[in-house]
Amino acid sequence: MKLGGGNRRPDTGYKMEDEVLHETNREKDLGVDMTPNLSPEAHIKRRTTAAYASMANINIALKNLSKESFRTLFNTYVRPFLKYAAPAWSLFLVKHKMKLEKVQRYASRLVLKLRSMSYEKRLRKMRLTSWNTGELKET
Repeated sequence: MKLGGGNRRPDTGYKMEDEVLHETNREKDLGVDMTPNLSPEAHIKRRTTAAYASMANINIALKNLSKESFRTLFNTYVRPFLKYAAPAWSLFLVKHKMKLEKVQRYASRLVLKLRSMSYEKRLRKMRLTSWNTGELKET
């Protein structure tokens, strides 16, 4: 993967032990997806997909979740996917926060007793904070 570019920078082929290394559009290092424009899009997409899959497993296994059991399961099995390598892709764009917020919004609907409440009320009942108000805090 080549970072940066420009007309003045020559195209350089890289070799390792006389073998030419192929250029890629995406690299993964320590579980963080990197693209040439350094956008966290690919990483956030992978993390949210994993979080949705984890929630699907929880939903299939446990249909009637209490808010306490949901909070425990969410903090144990879903939140780590969303927070993985957060310092590397610090959320500075609203669209990135909204993608993570959408996962949490969906997850909070899994608690049947709270489903009819607004999203903000569900978060208060489960003692979670919104991605828009800052980092998720476990209290």
